Amino acid sequence: MRKINKSEPPEFADQTAEFTNWDEFRNPLKEECTQIILKDEQENLSGYTEMPLDYEKCKRKGLLHIDHFIKQELDPSKRFDWNNLIVDIQRKGNGKIKVPGYDDDFNFGASFKDNKIKTQNIKTEDRIKKLQTNSRLINPVTEDPHHFFMYLDNGEIAVNNRLQSKEEKQRAKETIEVFNLNHKILKEKNRQTLLDLIRDAQMTSEEVLNCVKEFGFFSVVEFELDREHLYKG
Repeated sequence: MRKINKSEPPEFADQTAEFTNWDEFRNPLKEECTQIILKDEQENLSGYTEMPLDYEKCKRKGLLHIDHFIKQELDPSKRFDWNNLIVDIQRKGNGKIKVPGYDDDFNFGASFKDNKIKTQNIKTEDRIKKLQTNSRLINPVTEDPHHFFMYLDNGEIAVNNRLQSKEEKQRAKETIEVFNLNHKILKEKNRQTLLDLIRDAQMTSEEVLNCVKEFGFFSVVEFELDREHLYKG
C-alpha cells in the first residue's frame, strides 16, 4: 500500500449532485472516473495491494471496481466523495476469478475488506462500531502507508518497527489483516521483487524505479532503496 494523491475533476461534484444512490452512477461517467483514478492517481496499480492492473484487460473481464474506502452503507455522505473512491479488483460473491497475468485465484484487497466489514442487515449500534473499525484502517489517501509498514526478506509486509505509538501499531496490524496484504500471491510478488533488486544491485535508485514502473509493488522497492546499502545512487 502506498500514498495516493487524489485530484478531483472539477465537474465531478456537479455530475453526481443529483444522485441519491450508487446505482445511478453509470457509464460513461463511471468508466471515465475509473480510468482517471486508476491511471492518473494510482499509476495503474491496485490502490490497496499495488498489484499492476491493466485497464483494458481488466475491463474486458469485468474485474474493475470503484471501492469506497469508508463503506457507503456506513457513511452515506462519503458515497460520492472523490477522496473516498479507490480502484481495485472486484471479487464477485463467493466465486473465484482470475486476474490477468496471475495464475492463482485471489482473495485480498477491497473484496477481502468488504467480507471482513459486512454491512447487510445490521443494527444501528453495530453500524457505529463497524464505522469505527473501518475508520481505523490506514487510509492511503490521507496518510502515508510507508510510515506504518515495512517489508521482510520473505516478501511479508509487517508493522514498521520504528512506530512508537501502540495505537499506530494496532492500526497497521488491523490494516494488514483486513486487506489480507500477506496473501501468498502478494508475499511471493514482493519476495521476487526483492530478489530482482539484489540481482540488479549496481543500478542507481532512479534506474531501479524506472525499471519497476510496469511491474507494480513499488513500496517494497522504495523500502529497500531507503536502506541505501544496495545501491550506489
